[in-house]
Amino acid sequence: MPRTYVALDLETTGLSPERDAILEVGAVKYVDGAPVETFDTLLNPGRPIPYEVTLITGISNEMVIGKPPFEQVAPALRRFVGPAPIVGQNIAFDLGFLRRHGLFVENPTYDTWELASVLAPGLPSYSLGSLALHFGIPSPNGHRALNDAEVTAQLFEILRERAAMLPLPVITEILRLAAMLRAWALEWGATRVFEDAAGPVRPFPQPLPLAQVVPQCRLFEAWEPAEPLTPYETVGGISAQFDAEQLAAMLEPGGVFSEIFPGYEHREQQVEMLQAVALAFNQGHHLMAEAGTGTGKSLAYLLPAITHAVYTGERVVISTNTINLQDQLFKKDLPDLQAALGHAWGRAEPFRATLLKGRANYLCMKRFEALRRAGPSTVDEMRSLARILVWLLTTETGDAAELSLAWPGDRAVWGTLSANSEGCSLEACGMRRRATASCQRTTG
Repeated sequence: MPRTYVALDLETTGLSPERDAILEVGAVKYVDGAPVETFDTLLNPGRPIPYEVTLITGISNEMVIGKPPFEQVAPALRRFVGPAPIVGQNIAFDLGFLRRHGLFVENPTYDTWELASVLAPGLPSYSLGSLALHFGIPSPNGHRALNDAEVTAQLFEILRERAAMLPLPVITEILRLAAMLRAWALEWGATRVFEDAAGPVRPFPQPLPLAQVVPQCRLFEAWEPAEPLTPYETVGGISAQFDAEQLAAMLEPGGVFSEIFPGYEHREQQVEMLQAVALAFNQGHHLMAEAGTGTGKSLAYLLPAITHAVYTGERVVISTNTINLQDQLFKKDLPDLQAALGHAWGRAEPFRATLLKGRANYLCMKRFEALRRAGPSTVDEMRSLARILVWLLTTETGDAAELSLAWPGDRAVWGTLSANSEGCSLEACGMRRRATASCQRTTG
């Protein structure tokens, strides 16, 4: 890893190196992890600055009057950077503008966006502002070149430390895959960070068993069926044909929800819907209900559904139209009901709930292993393999919702690795997991 590098950022009048111009250059030189020198200048782009660019950057046409064009400062910038490696957030964008002027064609580069997507694989956004917020990096003047260059340098240092903290088998496996990518005459820019993290250790020429690369991965554990559901004669005083009025009382002023959740709002329509759903469960008939926004539909059907499931020992399936609503129910509404019903029924875990999505949302370990052994043939595959290896250290479900798949290349690779295949059956995956768990016990 370089002891000296330059973090660099540009502000431009637009996104096209061919049609737009550089508006501001900011750069900071680091030596042994500490800033030693900065380069910062506004430029006259030779054209009006678009209004939306002024809104984002705060740079107006008046601010660049009398400033030099980029051609005049390019020699000084070239001397400032010299042969040092360049660090940038989405560095390909900045290099697109700079290389049109013949600058930094040979300099090694590091992309903090690329590194962050691998080393922090579950973030919802990888913009510089989002990453700064996530890692606690102060950014007082975002979308100005020097500020962004300084933030990028601090982010780079954090990501280097993260890479060095990975288990050595994961680091060496990433390097083995990067070496295979070179067979296609392709270079992955993040490779040098992992080479530095590995130190003198170099990868095995052949892949280790995946269970040795990420032995702590929960997806290798042999799954066992959950305990069978057992009906209860009574739950907190609710009898066989559970009383809808008793459930409705939980939602009334002075009820359980108003006691536990400050600011809880009683809604008459919510109570009416709950009573209708409870009646449908008790009498075993169908119900179609139309409820507008603000009714509180979720609690109105979840509360009687949970009560029915716990009393009878039957599973109740809640099918949603969108994954977003599914996540809302699982991450917010059901935990709220666990708290409320636990308080009302005097049970630490009043009910059990699990999340089920389509098979395309889950990683197929068999397919991942096949691609890992074949090796990446594109940079997108390389990045996806590396970030999944890091992700396997922490995931408990293999659910793609834990990964950011915002870019077309990543979504395409996930499509080849997901369990959306006739060959990915529950029985086959269960057999493989039991075999892997047995192998780990034998070798461990």
